[in-house]
Amino acid sequence: MPITAINTVAIHGTQGQSAPLLARLEKLLVALQHNSGCATYGLTRSHGDDNTWIMTGYWYSAASLAEHLAMPCLGELFELTAERLATGLRFATYQVADTAHLSGESKSGGSEFIRE
Repeated sequence: MPITAINTVAIHGTQGQSAPLLARLEKLLVALQHNSGCATYGLTRSHGDDNTWIMTGYWYSAASLAEHLAMPCLGELFELTAERLATGLRFATYQVADTAHLSGESKSGGSEFIRE
């Protein structure tokens, strides 16, 4: 089954909060791995910024991704900012082009939340 959609969340951590932030993100990752329609979910540290983590989900259908984005457990990401473990979140979604009809175009969207 091919991947048809991808989502990313960049989590900008608060200086000095790396260990508790990572623990929370790893716990959330386990919950996200069990979503129906999700091929896999991953977490990696940004190469350019040690305080930024990138969560990436790969989806078999855009509909499964849309359902996922409405899940209550994603509210935990916003709790990270309220608890000052993170200073900002950046969300993006991507629809993978149909390789049978490559046109050089892809659809993407995104939003950003910054705690001030």
